[in-house]
Amino acid sequence: MNKWLGVVCAVVLCPGLAGAWGLLPYCVTRGQDGTTKWQPCLGESFVTAGSVPCLNVTVHDEKNRSGAEGAALRSDLRGSFQKAFDSWVNAVRGTIKSSGREAEFADFLQSFPTAIEVRVPGATPLPTAQPQQTSKRRGKKAPAPAAPARPVSTDKTCMNVTVNVGWEHGYEWRTCADANPVKSVINWYTHYFWYHDPNAGAQAFGMTGNGCHGNPKVLAHEIGHLLGLADLYWNRLEGESKEQVIVQDFSLLRMGISSKTMERASIMGTADGNPIGCDDVDALINMADLVAAKQGNVSPRVKNGWKSFCPNYSSFSYAYGQPYKTAEEYEQNKKRIEAVLFFEKSFLPWYKEYDRLQAEIGKLNNRLNNAPRPLTTADLMDSAKLNYLTDRQRKVGDLYVRLERTDGKVSILDQYNEMLAEVNKHAAIAPGTPLYDQQVLAGYTPSEAHLMDAVAKQAHHCVVCDQLIPADEEAFMKSGRHSVYFHESCARKGASNSRISAYARQYGYDREKKAAPAQTYSQLRAKALAEGIRLDVPGVDLPLPSREPVVLAPSQPSRSAAPRTSSAPAATPRVSKPASKSVAKTPAKRKGSPAVAPSGADQFSETALAGRPRAQVKGLRPVTTAPETPAPAKPAELVCAVCGKKIASEADAYIPPEKSRGPVHKHSECAFKYFARFYSVDNASLERYGKYYFLNEPSGVTAAKGLMKKLGLTPEEVKTYAAASREAARVKAQEQRESLERSKKWGELKAAYEEACSGAYVKVSQADKEKFIYDNRVALNSIRRKQKENKKLTKKERLVWQNYQNMMANAEKQKKCEEAAAAWKAFSGK
Repeated sequence: MNKWLGVVCAVVLCPGLAGAWGLLPYCVTRGQDGTTKWQPCLGESFVTAGSVPCLNVTVHDEKNRSGAEGAALRSDLRGSFQKAFDSWVNAVRGTIKSSGREAEFADFLQSFPTAIEVRVPGATPLPTAQPQQTSKRRGKKAPAPAAPARPVSTDKTCMNVTVNVGWEHGYEWRTCADANPVKSVINWYTHYFWYHDPNAGAQAFGMTGNGCHGNPKVLAHEIGHLLGLADLYWNRLEGESKEQVIVQDFSLLRMGISSKTMERASIMGTADGNPIGCDDVDALINMADLVAAKQGNVSPRVKNGWKSFCPNYSSFSYAYGQPYKTAEEYEQNKKRIEAVLFFEKSFLPWYKEYDRLQAEIGKLNNRLNNAPRPLTTADLMDSAKLNYLTDRQRKVGDLYVRLERTDGKVSILDQYNEMLAEVNKHAAIAPGTPLYDQQVLAGYTPSEAHLMDAVAKQAHHCVVCDQLIPADEEAFMKSGRHSVYFHESCARKGASNSRISAYARQYGYDREKKAAPAQTYSQLRAKALAEGIRLDVPGVDLPLPSREPVVLAPSQPSRSAAPRTSSAPAATPRVSKPASKSVAKTPAKRKGSPAVAPSGADQFSETALAGRPRAQVKGLRPVTTAPETPAPAKPAELVCAVCGKKIASEADAYIPPEKSRGPVHKHSECAFKYFARFYSVDNASLERYGKYYFLNEPSGVTAAKGLMKKLGLTPEEVKTYAAASREAARVKAQEQRESLERSKKWGELKAAYEEACSGAYVKVSQADKEKFIYDNRVALNSIRRKQKENKKLTKKERLVWQNYQNMMANAEKQKKCEEAAAAWKAFSGK
């Protein structure tokens, strides 16, 4: 964006500019807003807007100025925008006209605006044009009000631009305006710039106000961005930073033009530098040609090529909105249009396919969540389908994310070839294909959680009180190799090892079946058929088998049975008092299934009456009983799965969809630790989570931010917790290293002590040495003299010398042992 460097530093710090025009990649290829509705940049609409389009400029004033002050602000902005757009229209049309090439560009001039009407809500209305009137008295024309500066647009639908004003930034900002081409927004800043005043002393700094808003080229530069043109700072294109914002696909970079020698003819360099030039005219015409090529409206000029308006660009031509020199480059230009259309048209079907899979996954999840436990074979088939669809949706999601946006730093042709191969590789899951691939689905198995839910859960006895545990009060733990169950209220009492062993022998819960065997979908389907579950038609793209009980019609009486005698009077039914003995329980029926009496049974017997509403039995008055009000369920205590502490209220807890992961504290370190299980918290990832995405937010970042919001965390808090976690990990690692080094040192000192003190030796004191030397001083002196003269020692001298050596060896070993013991003891006492 525009780099306003202040009054003092403008000449020194402002880099030279290049004129190699470039179109912003996201204004040419698929939009980067992450939605199915791509809103193209303003340039695509502007270059084909027709005669006199209108432009609505919505002003957002940070300072909320109103009344006359607000109207004056908006009127001033209307004038500024009007002049800026006029400069673009006049530059393009004027360049074509002055070069005498109007006939060549007749197709372009027919759709390019001749003028534009800028409308700013809240601005002072412009005076309307009035015809001049002649004065009757003197025959002179009376002065008429000033006519509008330009024609009035008749378009019903206007282009829209938003301008944000009144924003203040500190001295670190060097930009007084910037633009967002995707959202058609211009930010107009008010800020102050600190600069060094060499005449005011070594450490003195002055302050200057914002001085670039009075330059009309600044707004014209930002409007150039809205029209799809990129910045042309030579240091971004050829400097060491390589922060270029344009690519070789839709620019002059691949023509080998150097910014040091080429003509500097563009306003897209420094905003207050050059006016709109021939380079900018080339760029807008090529933008229009690209739009026409994408729509299939290729005129002979676009197809056959045309020469630039810049004299220094005579070595190449333009076709299909791109430069070329050779026939091969010409064909590549057409291929790029094909690539652009591929990314624009291929994204939406894959996006909708992702939604189709998501809808089916939601149905299966809902069905499995509401299915009665234990799960049936048909339910496990649903679980296998769910795993298949989840994997398929992940692959589809990877594809549509890559189709959604193109990488501005990579050639679109390379991306096109790569994505075309990738799409062909996944043709089996392409949009429009059947929801299930039978061969692939046959190998999928249910999830582990559903396999566990397929086993009937039995009530367990408490290891502490030996009572049966209600399901909502049951807690479980592993004690060694034994499975132990207990009431939550009995957890603090504990149980001895002998009690746990007796408990395991008595109930045998260690041998209890925890989950159904993992079978593939094809095995489950065969099992379902063997169990008599009716599958309507073989295949996987049909409705799931019904799990409702089949209600059979009452069977006719057997012909062998004795016929009823019609002449016998019908006995008045007598309702006897229900028998005291228990009535055999009938199988429970699903809600809504009619109770069908067995054929030939007495429909007024006690057994039959017991299963019918009282109001349906003749001769009995209905008995109204108050509905039994179930006791309010005891709210379960929420215990954090991370720290193990109780959570004060449900509002302070995040309960994951997978309840097995347990609730966690929100707004806390527990929430961060839970977040870190699923998303990276390294510095690079944290920067991505907290970064403002100018175009589109990656799906991984969106999911991470979504989980942050559910956990009550902000990116800044995650950074803080991550830094604290890293610091704690660093401290812990340091402590571990120190402990390891200490252990190693302790082992070395112990080994040295054991080595120094190994073997037997005689303790020798200093007094013992002095006494031996004194008592044998004559013999020792004689021995030393003879050793120098190399004479033979006598037997007594040999014995004295041997005893002396033994004494000194014992004294040395004693010294080393004592030193090693002292060192080991001193280190152990630290």
